Amino acid sequence: MTPPLRPVDLLVLLTLEQGARHGYGIRQDLLGISDGAVALDAGNLYRCLNRLQRQGLLEREAAGNDDDPRRRNYRLTEHGRDQARSELRRLERLLANRAARALLAEAGG
Repeated sequence: MTPPLRPVDLLVLLTLEQGARHGYGIRQDLLGISDGAVALDAGNLYRCLNRLQRQGLLEREAAGNDDDPRRRNYRLTEHGRDQARSELRRLERLLANRAARALLAEAGG
């Protein structure tokens, strides 16, 4: 069994499920899928991207049609897709737990 992903790592992997993105695009997508709750500054975002790259969950590639050769896109690897899928299944099981359902029902959710 794989260890759980950090919540921000899962969110980054989810942003890349739709295709390769550059850092700014990932940051904007994070804001969107988290309803504004996850607003990473550039330093934290790139530390996260570098960590995920070292783990083999994403790859960095040169942006194809950009004037700036320093700009890079990030894309999800198959290993990253598998890890994200595994984490989503773990969260699904957690939410199916009786105690979790009771707590959500108690809060009106």
